[in-house]
Order: sequence, then C-alpha cells, then structure tokens
Amino acid sequence: MNALDQAPSYGSPFPPPPPFRDRGTAILLMGLFVAFLGLCCLGMMALMGVGLAASAVSPAAPKTPLRSLIPAISAYLGFAVFFLTTGIGSAMVKRWARALLAVVSWMWLTIGGFSLALVAVLLPKFRELFEAAAPPGAAAPPAGLMVGCLLVALIAIYVALPLPLALFYSGTNVRATFEARDRPRWTDRLPTPLLGLFLVFAFTFLASLTLPLYGVIPAFGRLLSGPSAWAFGLTFAAATGAGAWWVWQRSILGWWTGVALWLVGAVSTVLTFVGDFDWNAYYSQAGLTEQQIRMTRGLSPAELFANPFVLGLMILMWIGISVVLFWTKKFFADPGASESAA
Repeated sequence: MNALDQAPSYGSPFPPPPPFRDRGTAILLMGLFVAFLGLCCLGMMALMGVGLAASAVSPAAPKTPLRSLIPAISAYLGFAVFFLTTGIGSAMVKRWARALLAVVSWMWLTIGGFSLALVAVLLPKFRELFEAAAPPGAAAPPAGLMVGCLLVALIAIYVALPLPLALFYSGTNVRATFEARDRPRWTDRLPTPLLGLFLVFAFTFLASLTLPLYGVIPAFGRLLSGPSAWAFGLTFAAATGAGAWWVWQRSILGWWTGVALWLVGAVSTVLTFVGDFDWNAYYSQAGLTEQQIRMTRGLSPAELFANPFVLGLMILMWIGISVVLFWTKKFFADPGASESAA
C-alpha cells in the first residue's frame, strides 16, 4: 500500500444533489390553484343562494324549491371542503394531500371522459331542449350557441381541470418531493387502488345521508318517499360506511361489500331506468318547476337507454367498474396468511 492509498478522503465541500428534481415551488403554486377551485365552489353556492332569494322575492320569477337544489348544494359544499383542504395541504407539502389529489383527479378524469362521450351522443337532443325551454310565446334562445357554450364548459370541467392535476400529482419528482419533505401519513396505510375504493365508499356514505332530504328516491323501479326513503337512505349509508371501514382495515369484507353494492346497483338501475317508471311524477315530487320538467322531455332515462349508443356507453362503464373492482381484490390482506403467521 503506497502513501496515496493512505491519504484521507475529504469528499466534496458541497452536499450531494438529491436523486430527484425538487418541485417545491410548483407544488406550492398548484396547491394554491386547488384551494382557488374550492373558493370557486363556495362562490357557486353563493350564486345559488342569491338566485333562490331573488326567485322568492320576485312574484314573476318561477319559484324554485330549496329541496330541488339539495344535490347541487351538497356537491358544491363537498367539492369546496375537498379542494380547500387538499389545496392547503399541498401548499404545505403534506403527503396525504398529494395522494388524495392524485386518486381523485384520475377518477374525475375517467368519469368526465364517459360524461363527454354521453354528451356528444346527445348533442341534438340538447339543442331541442334549449329550444323547448323558452316560455310559450317567447323567442327561442340561440340553441346552437348555448350547446357550444355547454360543450366548452364540460370540456373545461371534465378534461382541462382534472388532467393537469392527475399528471402533476402522479409525477415521479412531485411524489419524491412530498416524501422527502413530510413523514408518512394516513394515506400511506393503503395501496393506491384501495385508497380509491375507500374514497368511493366514504363519498357514497356522505351522499346517501342526504338522499332522504330530496323527498323522493327512485330505486328498484319504485318511487320511495317518506319512511321508505329514510329507510333506504340509512340502509345504504350503513352499507357504504361499513364498506369504507373494512377497506380501511384491508379486510376482504370490504371487497365483498363493493361487489354486493355493484350487483344491487345494477339491478336497481335496470328496474328503474328500463321499466315503465313514472319519471314525471318523480320530477314533480322532487320539486322541479314546470319549465325544468319541460326541459327533461326527450331525455328521460327510459328514452336514453333506448338509444343504442347510450346503452353501449353504460354497458362499457359497468364493465369498466367490474374490471377495476375485481382487480382491487389482490390488494386486500390474505386472512389465511395472517392466521398462519399467528
């Protein structure tokens, strides 16, 4: 061994570069943008409140029952809470915010793709609906312009917003930045597919609690109201709540709950949407105005399912859900393995 081999190695005076590209600034800006989306949802709720108050004050304006706005109010409130919470969490580089935004953005984009395909098939129907929305004796609105604005708005909501979010929060450098700056969080407990299934159960649980507030619920070819609507909503909430808990525990019971609800939902959809269900009675009891009911003519679920393109899209959607659901089974804990380990 010579003197050069025995010389001490001092190394570089500079710290080694990280094995990834730090995206801290981009994460901060994207988090602020997500929080801004939450503020926009709150703004939409405020606009709905102003419109509701104006319709109540003006004697000439059609009265809009608050019950008919429950779906939109619930959706905007849920979106506002989600975007504000995850946006602030992203700006603070919290790992749970990245995981939630990545999963939800991909589901948002997938649902948006099916929705855009459905709208593309029904564009001629939408033109007729806009023309029929005009009160008797009034000039028909520019249906072509309104359809074009609707299409642009849907592309923005279903593609232009979720696609950048999904790609950004799924990026390798973004994920590595979150993992380097924050400790493991509760979202690390579940693999990404099970986290998505857990969120579906949790969202459905919260949504089912509001079902009885609509006054009427179409299910299994019948119009449920009063005690039957409350019983249905609470039973559905109990089932989805239990499913969320079992998925969180990585119990195979969560997977079986998902399969059972998928089959029950398919049966209820077929009996309600394909049968002779009285949708006008549902619209009336749900609180829709005469103008809103007039706009639904030509777009009743029974007529939609009679369209072969719509029926094909729905079948494709159900096949996709079944494939994803059965794919998630391999991520659940194997009870036999745990028993042998004990």
